[in-house]
Amino acid sequence: MTDNGDARFRHLETKVGIFIAVAIATCLAVVLFLGYESDLFTANYRLSFTVDRGTGFSRGMPIKLSGFRIGRLDKITLNDEARVRIDILVGDKYQRWIREDSVARLVKEGLVGDTIIEIAAGNPQLRMLENGDTILYEKTKSIEEHIEEISERVKPVLLEVGNIISYIDDPQGDIKQSLAHVNALTGDLQTTRKKTDRLIDSANNDINMLSAKLEHTFNALDGSLARLDRILAALETSTPQMLQRAGKTFDNLEQLSTDLSDASAQVAPRVAPLMQKTDQVLNRTGELVESAQEIWLLSPKNKDAPVPHVAPGDSNE
Repeated sequence: MTDNGDARFRHLETKVGIFIAVAIATCLAVVLFLGYESDLFTANYRLSFTVDRGTGFSRGMPIKLSGFRIGRLDKITLNDEARVRIDILVGDKYQRWIREDSVARLVKEGLVGDTIIEIAAGNPQLRMLENGDTILYEKTKSIEEHIEEISERVKPVLLEVGNIISYIDDPQGDIKQSLAHVNALTGDLQTTRKKTDRLIDSANNDINMLSAKLEHTFNALDGSLARLDRILAALETSTPQMLQRAGKTFDNLEQLSTDLSDASAQVAPRVAPLMQKTDQVLNRTGELVESAQEIWLLSPKNKDAPVPHVAPGDSNE
């Protein structure tokens, strides 16, 4: 028997009724939501297309136009030719964008997204598709087909890479031999670098020695320049005196030249008579010699007697 005095059981019928009402409302909301998601309460018209295989299609699959959901896939059946007929339901309000040239494709949203049927909008100048019309279907490659195609393209590349690796890893191949030559060249370069370092050190020592010598030379040159400065200063001091003496000497030479000119002018008239007198003396001397030869003692018949010789002389003698 129920204890009417227990507070937990008070208004029990009301609470149960409210719970049942809430549950029924929740179920109705779920049904309405599912119906809305399934376009059960939207005015639709039917379109269809035929494919070779039904792989990838599923009932209830969303139909999208420009990324916006406009319908769902309603039925998948086989026709008399063993091909797959796909029936889709599209909302009436989207009919104005679906024309005769519109195309349906089976695509995947993203790399790992859901598979959908995408419809491309048609030319507004063409006729709209009506209920029961057939829409064009364009087959697209699935992920598996893309992977298979990529695999077929990659296989030759992988084979070529394997051949290249084998060629590189061959001990007698050009790559290994080139690496060996490079290692040998590296060793030679290290030896050359050591020699170069020694040459550089020697050159540095020579440069230091040359710098010391140049410094000594410059110091000596500075001393020489100082002495030259003193000499130039002394010359600068004595030059005027030397110039005065040279001037006097030139004046004396000019006076001497003048005196010589005057003496020459005085002597020149006397030279010609003196020369004539000299010629007369010489002629007389010749006559005396000839007279002496006629003397017996001086005769040429006396061969033992010496012949007098007259030495030539100038006018001064």
